[in-house]
Amino acid sequence: MINLLRPKKYQLFDFFELLIVVITFISSIISIYGFWRNDSPRFQIFAFSMIIAFAVLVSLKLWKIQTVASRRLKTFTEAFHKFTHQLRDELFSLKQLRESSKLDEEILLDKAKSTIKDCVNYISNSLGESTGEKVCVCLKYFPEGQNRGSNGSDNIEEHFVKTLAWSSNSSPERQNDIIERVGESTPLYFLMRERRGDFRAQDTKQVNEQLRSMGFNRYRDQHQNWKEHYQSVIVVPIRIQAKLRYNGKKGTGYDILGFLWADSESTSAFPKPHIEFYSQYLKAFADALYIYLDRLDFYLNSINNIDGG
Repeated sequence: MINLLRPKKYQLFDFFELLIVVITFISSIISIYGFWRNDSPRFQIFAFSMIIAFAVLVSLKLWKIQTVASRRLKTFTEAFHKFTHQLRDELFSLKQLRESSKLDEEILLDKAKSTIKDCVNYISNSLGESTGEKVCVCLKYFPEGQNRGSNGSDNIEEHFVKTLAWSSNSSPERQNDIIERVGESTPLYFLMRERRGDFRAQDTKQVNEQLRSMGFNRYRDQHQNWKEHYQSVIVVPIRIQAKLRYNGKKGTGYDILGFLWADSESTSAFPKPHIEFYSQYLKAFADALYIYLDRLDFYLNSINNIDGG
């Protein structure tokens, strides 16, 4: 079967594969019919050859499906294990540095950037293997001193985020650590205002009508040349319910530490039948990242209080 959601080069491979299977299958039917009619020995040999060829092709197709499934499963499981393994080790490393009074702000931020860089690479590699497309991943966070809640009591358009790390497959232009206003980014503003669990668009050019029905003007990104970098995007918040984070003292909404962002130049990367599953995959990483970022926030505040007093 030809999957029209796949890139064109893979659709071509699928077409030739399907064509060969159909020709072999028809030849096998004709051969069996000729053999049943007791045609010449040469025709019988041809019949057996076609039947064997068809059986071999079917076996190869099943082997291919199993191989691809195994490779994808291996990539997903390895990525998640490396991710959780590194976060665990880094949390204990920070704890030891703090207890030995060797942890300062510079060391903390350097270790955070290095750890998050590895983490977004794990996610990017696994998504790339699964989708067959280049997928770039980054983590955007709220610098200290901002109210990160999503309870609608603040002017969320004026909130700003910074990018902690992009995956290594991202262009150098995207690696710049610039400040972005939430109000200038449709995915971020949407997540903050609507309190949704994700923002996902298979094709950013086709979401404007849906956005307008929700009170948004059009898809926006603060980067002027963003269209050169991506057309498909999934963004999930790194958050926890405020009542859990603050023991019920801050009412409804969420405490949001940042956002996990994945995008691709290809609209085939996150097809509609699968985009929800990729979103769930990203949410699993975001849940774990909340614990890590919250601990970083704690250590940073602790360091500043000690240094200041």
